[in-house]
Amino acid sequence: LAPLAKVGNASPSELRARLVIGADGATSLVARQALPNSVAPPMVYAYHEILRSPSTNSAGTAAARAAAGLTDAEVVRTEGAPIPMRPRKRWDNGRDVLLAGDAAGVVAPASGEGIYYAMVGGQLAAQAAAEFLASGEAHAGASCVPTGRVFWILGVMQRFWYSSDQRRARFVAICADKDVQRLTWEAYMNKHLVRAKPLAHVRIFFKDLAHLLGLAPTRSEDGRA
Repeated sequence: LAPLAKVGNASPSELRARLVIGADGATSLVARQALPNSVAPPMVYAYHEILRSPSTNSAGTAAARAAAGLTDAEVVRTEGAPIPMRPRKRWDNGRDVLLAGDAAGVVAPASGEGIYYAMVGGQLAAQAAAEFLASGEAHAGASCVPTGRVFWILGVMQRFWYSSDQRRARFVAICADKDVQRLTWEAYMNKHLVRAKPLAHVRIFFKDLAHLLGLAPTRSEDGRA
């Protein structure tokens, strides 16, 4: 890898290591340097503002400030970060560099959750690093990113339901269903696919079909059907 970037007034320095784990975020410099053929996934950007305002007012961000009556509130700090929309196709260079967390794009499609998968991925990357250092086998890190069927199914959902504003509105309407909420909550808490009672799956199938055919109502921005 290239010498480390200069930080503050410190002089640039260079470190040598047998293995590098790139856990440096969605725009990973490690990925750009060590995996030049690894295409970065598409990203969205999360942004929020921290405001200083009278305690009688509620906080808001961007255009929401005006709606909340905080147009003149002092902005103390702004923060934002890119969030990958799907995992990278490659997480290692086959030799001595391994990506983890947002650098590997380990954010669940459709839901946008990344903290749990980044933490588990970090543990697996550490295990892979230990195996590599002990054995010298580069393939030890090949399966360090926890994706699998959950990511595949969420990816299909994202590609289909997020493809237009109309489909997104119908997806939101589907998520208001009690059967869908129970399945989603259990899957979210347990981090794996769960099965419902057979009748619940039948009900969800026909409700989804109704939304796909445009037979089920969606909700407008004011919450009315």
